[in-house]
Amino acid sequence: MRPTSKIANCIDLELHEDEIIEVGLTTIDLSRRQIIKSYSFPIKHDKRISDEIYQLTGWTQSKLNKGGEELPVVYKRLLEKYGLLGRLLITDDKDEFKTLNRDTDRKNTYQIGCHYFPHIPELDRGILLQAPEQMNVSNLFRIKYKDFSSQSLEGMLKATGLGFVGRQHRAKDDSYNIARLFLHLIDAPVIQPNIGEITALVKEDIAKAMRQALMDSFQ
Repeated sequence: MRPTSKIANCIDLELHEDEIIEVGLTTIDLSRRQIIKSYSFPIKHDKRISDEIYQLTGWTQSKLNKGGEELPVVYKRLLEKYGLLGRLLITDDKDEFKTLNRDTDRKNTYQIGCHYFPHIPELDRGILLQAPEQMNVSNLFRIKYKDFSSQSLEGMLKATGLGFVGRQHRAKDDSYNIARLFLHLIDAPVIQPNIGEITALVKEDIAKAMRQALMDSFQ
């Protein structure tokens, strides 16, 4: 599906035991190259949050259940209010949207006998099989900076001189920094090849050609 909006969505997910506990969203005005607003959507969770995840994200089970919503409810809002399928989706991970759809489908489905039904009818599997046009800032970074190593979001921000703003591993702040990085990358000049290196390579090739021609002349 082609994006029909000048607004783009930057999305990040925080997970605990392979389940989403927060969806972060930052909207961008593509025509003005401006960040509009960032949002946090905490997701209700039925398991105790591990100490490690708490230290990383600050989320506890009680905080999530007090301020959060069920994932299908959040997904429906992303569709209806934030144009999830009609806007360019920007992430820093190729599987982000797939994970969001997978988890939503799992949480939205209940079983009666051999039959499965959606809690929210609008989120049937036909909708969840659709996908917006997507862009991975990691790939954009690799192309722009000729750096094909695996880089974290923090690493890419550091390499571009932007630095991380906010708290790492909070989906809202991560999505905001994805937006910052994306805007920088689309307006940053393409890194030019090192002219000195190219000159040295050309000289080496010329020298090789001359040596070969000289050898050929004695044959």
